[in-house]
Amino acid sequence: MFQVEKFLIRSETEIQVKFTSPVRTDLLTSNFEITSNFANERALQIRSIDVTGKVVTLKTDAQVPLVSYMLRFKNTESVQFLSMLGDPIQDNELNRVLFVGVEQPSVVRDSLIDSLTNVYDAGTSNTLRKHISGLTSSLQRAKTDIWRTA
Repeated sequence: MFQVEKFLIRSETEIQVKFTSPVRTDLLTSNFEITSNFANERALQIRSIDVTGKVVTLKTDAQVPLVSYMLRFKNTESVQFLSMLGDPIQDNELNRVLFVGVEQPSVVRDSLIDSLTNVYDAGTSNTLRKHISGLTSSLQRAKTDIWRTA
């Protein structure tokens, strides 16, 4: 049975999927779809794919941290999603991958969140955590810009 064996988020713009059998090398970006499970967040555009044996590497738009996404594998009019042996991808829940957008490491963000009292819930994808993450990202960019101009 041709299906997903392993899934790995390499970075905010790179995802790898390992299948149970080698994958056709003529797959297109349109054979993959990444949708957001939140109405106010956009789907991720797949920029490129690389097929090496059983592993497919997807280059995408940057994931929004802590947003839930669904990766689907699909047939197109021009290319069916098949293994090298001609087996079709199984159309079931095992071949849909649910994942959460990665959050870049940040000592400053983690320190701010750890210093909050238990009254504030900043451990999930909510407005407070997004605000703190945005502030710390801005601080990191400013630090980098200052370092480059110094």
